[in-house]
Amino acid sequence: MTLAPESEGGEPGVIMRQVQMTPDGMRTSGSRARGRTGVTDANGRVELTSLPGERCTVGVRARRFAPYDSEPFDLPEALDVDHAVTLLRGATVEVRVVDEGGNPVPGATVEHRAPGEQEGFSLGDGGRGRMRAIPGAGGGAGRRVADSEGAAFFRNLEAGVHAFRLTEEGAGTYSSGGMSLRMAGGGGPEQPWTEVVLEGGLTELLTLTAPSPGSLSGRVTEAGEPLFGSEVRLVDASEGSDPPIPGFEEGPATSVDSTGRYSFDGVSPGSYELVVAHPSRVMPARRALEVRAGDNRFDVDLPVSIVEGRVTDAEGEPLAGARVRAERYQGQQATRRTVVMLNVVAGADGDGGAVVSTSDGGSGPVHTDEDGRFVLRGVPADAELVVRAEMEEFEPASSEPFRVAPYETRGGLDLVLEQGGGLVVEVVHGDEEPAPNTLVTARLTGPSGGPPKVGMTGPDGRASFTDLAPGVWSVSVQSMGMGGGGEPPDPQEAEVRRGEEARLRFEMD
Repeated sequence: MTLAPESEGGEPGVIMRQVQMTPDGMRTSGSRARGRTGVTDANGRVELTSLPGERCTVGVRARRFAPYDSEPFDLPEALDVDHAVTLLRGATVEVRVVDEGGNPVPGATVEHRAPGEQEGFSLGDGGRGRMRAIPGAGGGAGRRVADSEGAAFFRNLEAGVHAFRLTEEGAGTYSSGGMSLRMAGGGGPEQPWTEVVLEGGLTELLTLTAPSPGSLSGRVTEAGEPLFGSEVRLVDASEGSDPPIPGFEEGPATSVDSTGRYSFDGVSPGSYELVVAHPSRVMPARRALEVRAGDNRFDVDLPVSIVEGRVTDAEGEPLAGARVRAERYQGQQATRRTVVMLNVVAGADGDGGAVVSTSDGGSGPVHTDEDGRFVLRGVPADAELVVRAEMEEFEPASSEPFRVAPYETRGGLDLVLEQGGGLVVEVVHGDEEPAPNTLVTARLTGPSGGPPKVGMTGPDGRASFTDLAPGVWSVSVQSMGMGGGGEPPDPQEAEVRRGEEARLRFEMD
């Protein structure tokens, strides 16, 4: 039996963190649970302790019985509480995995979704899911691998509607601290869920048919010549799949050999996008294709399209070292999408740090030379593009949308950077100690606000921005330490002016 208080503080326990990016900015939330566990005696009793007045849940696990988890309840300030639990016999599902000829498929992975289980949180825009928690991850009942007879057993299940499907073990999946995450676009097309209604103590037999795999091979060339050293990635594009996160796509990958050839074996039939990246090309090329059972061939010949230009300041002086990138145009009214990935590292004392990395689907940056000039080689010829320039202490600037024809070199794409404003955000605890590892999100208010700026406080509790556009910026902070950090303070606003530095101060609980 486990007694899990929901309040903050105390010894380290279970950490849950959610991150969501929407057109309105980033939202994060987290909680910590400190568990007390015990084993029942011969009379089925166990005594667990916690602090008076805490809000708790009770969980019970026993062999041959369905798991039990109570609703949250409040402990009294002075009295002990008796909590009676009646366990129900668990159900069993035997899943038989066969191929299209009815033969067993040993080693197939079967995924399980329990009643009421959610598919986690999203990281993206427009409410569309981008990353989700694997059902059952951390609880031990989420996945099973079929044995030599093609059988996978799920035991001690609660009564209700359960769902099962075939999946690929480990494809696009990441596990840490009892939580597993799957990146959108990883692991090939997902199979549909099959639902089973279970009753306590009974065994149900379910047969799932694994689609026959195919193979995919072809050549990657550039202007007819083998593009040796390219990375080729196969990303799920089946109907109903989550759109992949540009820059963070997952899926099987391979390298192109000296003759330009690549190959994949054991590919599930379905719709895919072949993503081809090479160090000499600033943006990956994308080609849609269908994979069917059996052998499939798909050749890619990439044209060389180039964009050239110059970056200067408002007085016409060249800016050396400016970062210039190309990205696909998302429409006049569209919010430029930025995906933020957090690397959270736990410390031995329950605290930790976080590193921010971002991607908006654009090219890797090139830097302007001493004359402010840049060359973007290998931009796609099948898309409307914009070029974006950034530099410390200057407001970013973007070009008007344009297209480049195959094998065209488009010159004269010049950008002017205006001097930006600065903002220093200081975050402290109630004892005036600096609050490091705090996520700081700043967003320009108004209809043309654009994507948020994201930073992380250092050991001194400060995060600095030097390239903000003039205007009113709304700033919010959230602790990324493994302790959760409690409720964040209310957002604040700062007026940013060119060539000046604004300051904000937040106090964390």
